[in-house]
Amino acid sequence: MGARVKRLRADRGLSLRELASTSGVSASLLSQLERDRANPSIATLQRVAQSLRVSIFALLPEDGSSGATVVRPDNRRKLVIQDGQLRYELLSPDTNRQMEVWIGRLRAGAQMGSETSSHPSEEFILVLRGQMEITIGADTHRLEEGCSIQYDGHMPHRITNVGEEELVLLSALTPPTL
Repeated sequence: MGARVKRLRADRGLSLRELASTSGVSASLLSQLERDRANPSIATLQRVAQSLRVSIFALLPEDGSSGATVVRPDNRRKLVIQDGQLRYELLSPDTNRQMEVWIGRLRAGAQMGSETSSHPSEEFILVLRGQMEITIGADTHRLEEGCSIQYDGHMPHRITNVGEEELVLLSALTPPTL
């Protein structure tokens, strides 16, 4: 991931200090990230991605595909963060289109990120397995297997696995901003 972040930063003509200033992430942590010596939180990745005006999946190394739209399970781009508590698998071929689709897996009792998230997109979530609570602004909703929710990603939101098993959810965002 580090080489990809460094290349995106360089492509935009940004120094480490400039990216640090716009993202709110220290230049020291960004340097560690670019050298693959850091295990950043989802919030950190989102701030860096937002400053670079890309989805967090765009921070992952490219798979060299030729633009095909078929994504086989063994070819999915994966992101494991929060010491393995949270795993994402990108289902869409890339993040250069109008929509991003992914599967998220969250350990029992864990939360997605250490703080609320917001991003400029519309989001849809379908619970495939488990139970979750999502707080959007001041409202909290409890969803279980088969339930779905659609909301404005600009609103601060946070997901918690309130079940006793792994939470598995399908999410679609437009435009790609995770």
